[in-house]
Amino acid sequence: MRLSKGDYAVLGMAMLYIMIFFFLQLNIYHTFRSLGTDLGIFTQAFWNTIHGNGIFYNNIEWQLHHGVQTHFGVHNSPILFLLLPAYYLFPRPQTLLFLQTLVIGLSAYPLYLLAREVLRRERMAVLMALLYLFNPALHGINLYDFHAVPFAMPFIFLTAYFMEKENLKAAFISVLLVLSVKEDAGLAVLSLGLFYLLKDGSIFSRSTCRKFCLFMISVSLIWILLSIKLVIPHFATAGYEYTGLYGKSCSGYAYQKILFFLLVNLSWGMLTFLRPKYYLLLTALPWAEMLASCRWEMFVIGTHYPYMVVPLSFISIIYALRDLRPRAVSRIASAGMIIGLLSSAALTPALPFLSLHSNLPVVYWGYEKVTPHHRLLGEITGRLEKSNYRILTQNDIFPHLANNAGTYFIWIDLYRNLHNPGYLTETLSIDIILLDSKLERYNTSVRPQLLRYFKEAGYLRIIETDGIQIYVRKELELDKNLRTLLHTAGLTSQPLQPAQFAAYFAFLGAYGFAGFSRIALDTYKLNDYYCPYNQRQGYHEYVFKGSLGLPVHCLTLTNNQKCTPEFKNKKT
Repeated sequence: MRLSKGDYAVLGMAMLYIMIFFFLQLNIYHTFRSLGTDLGIFTQAFWNTIHGNGIFYNNIEWQLHHGVQTHFGVHNSPILFLLLPAYYLFPRPQTLLFLQTLVIGLSAYPLYLLAREVLRRERMAVLMALLYLFNPALHGINLYDFHAVPFAMPFIFLTAYFMEKENLKAAFISVLLVLSVKEDAGLAVLSLGLFYLLKDGSIFSRSTCRKFCLFMISVSLIWILLSIKLVIPHFATAGYEYTGLYGKSCSGYAYQKILFFLLVNLSWGMLTFLRPKYYLLLTALPWAEMLASCRWEMFVIGTHYPYMVVPLSFISIIYALRDLRPRAVSRIASAGMIIGLLSSAALTPALPFLSLHSNLPVVYWGYEKVTPHHRLLGEITGRLEKSNYRILTQNDIFPHLANNAGTYFIWIDLYRNLHNPGYLTETLSIDIILLDSKLERYNTSVRPQLLRYFKEAGYLRIIETDGIQIYVRKELELDKNLRTLLHTAGLTSQPLQPAQFAAYFAFLGAYGFAGFSRIALDTYKLNDYYCPYNQRQGYHEYVFKGSLGLPVHCLTLTNNQKCTPEFKNKKT
């Protein structure tokens, strides 16, 4: 098959899109804006699967969904099995981000094929692909961590393309792949079946694909019902929980929902309203799923939820343009293209300088500079992830530790057990707690009572630097491996040199030991880092805390001096 200039143009745009948005995805990841509740879930699920720790089991969904043992107890997404080989070869979160960006970018090509087949105008088809790749809702789907649902987008276009070509066998395969991403993907297949059945007349029209359309409608309804009523409840402990998003009064979101609907349509130049019948048949059900919900993330630009609305809307635009008179097509399409591109540039969540504090329903994911703080935290998580310690951390650090089967995140289950220190030490068996007060999710998840809970449960803060805090269990033996781990991350110091020791000893002697209220052996501070009390390698490290608010200092004692309970508690 020989490629045309239009083919090369669309593939070139797709490659440019993939490079730009994979770069932005990596930036989001390295600046700790990725979330455990999305990227972290899938990363740990893939990691556990390839290491025999349960089929798509992850700790976050275990915490969130009443002890569910597999992702299939939350969503029915068998397409994840097709992604396992890629993750097995490259077991990193970045692999998932790249696969998602690759699929979204390349989905412009089947859109182009459909537009070229329906409109018979290659240039117009290229412009449709350009408008698609410029779309802010598409950018939000791409930048909002990793999800299985974007993998449906190219196959939605391919289903329509094969229906147009009357290649029903290929359409059948595409339908199965669309359904495989999630239980609600049946709405996309159902909408396509209704569209091709009714777009030219009534249900009794003599269409060559009428039987296949009825098959699509039937199989989509069966898929949704089986997923919600059988598959997910089989693996879940509390049934299908997402029905709770509906049936409530969400009047407070009415303005946001209307604005979201208008802005999304504005981003494709209002061309969807050329043929309201087509638009309703293709998008009414996915729009209803989003706008009837009480979850605010479902009606903002910048999340993955419009994954069905975006491709289905472009399909409706293509067929609407076909029905126009030839002279009107170019004029109307050009006007819509200009409006769509300009509004897309203003609404895209990818540009940080447009992240205005306004009431627009947009979640921005623009570029942020990677700071030394991010690099230090990345070094710490990189070391901890490879350890065998069980770790508790906050939502935006979790993805960096998700390739550790013993990583958990701070959620409401901890606050429900504030009266029960055993939940942390026995149920979760946490060894290390890693926090960072400079990250956004710290203030939304870590409360003062939780820090008190850590102390009551027997955890000691051994490191605090630049907002990064590390707690360990009191009874945890700080063996050589952990010491080496912290040292290689730049967080431990070497024993004091003789000159340093003499200076500290002289300082303490000047004030006299009577000036200190107690000797605490939990932590010591040196060079702006809190480091663990350690009795290994021939020296001891202590904290002397002054009663007059004096700074914490470090002493290194010799091998001959013993660390006894009497000495620990001695007051001088």
